[in-house]
Amino acid sequence: MSSIAGESKLQDERKPNPWFVWSEIGLTVWFYYILITLCIAVPPFVVPALGFHLSLRQGTAVTLGGVLVAEVIALLALVWWTRRRSLSWRELGFVRPNRWVPLAAAVLFALLYSGYTLTIPEVRQHALEFSLFKLWGASVAVFGAAVEEIVFRGFVLAELQRLGRSAWVQVAVSGVAFGIVAHRV
Repeated sequence: MSSIAGESKLQDERKPNPWFVWSEIGLTVWFYYILITLCIAVPPFVVPALGFHLSLRQGTAVTLGGVLVAEVIALLALVWWTRRRSLSWRELGFVRPNRWVPLAAAVLFALLYSGYTLTIPEVRQHALEFSLFKLWGASVAVFGAAVEEIVFRGFVLAELQRLGRSAWVQVAVSGVAFGIVAHRV
């Protein structure tokens, strides 16, 4: 009888507390939103206040730097959180087998979207220009996208999966959470 009670207690300890998981997700979205807001909105006001007068490209480069700072802080916070909870990246879903269909769909969408942007005269005019500004922007975009995937598709989906929520709920909550943060950018 005592071994059954011991097993039951052990199983109860493994079950995640729904309130705690939802709180973690909410705090993650709030933290990310505040971080993005501060790192994007503040520099354009602080830099001129320090006496620097920036061109449009320079101001955009400063804003991209703010985005990069926010993404690095978000990634470091997630690394700290996973270590604190003794979670592996595998538990966040980063060792799942890759499927070629979603990857092909993503590449196709990226190509179609890139082609669409070339219909905009201002974009087409600078399409073949190579500059450090474009390299900086592309680097920040790729790094930022990777961190956002880790946070919103890794952390949020994994936490909801631990709660036993359906795939539809996982995707919906992850999408809404990302939408809340992304609308700031």
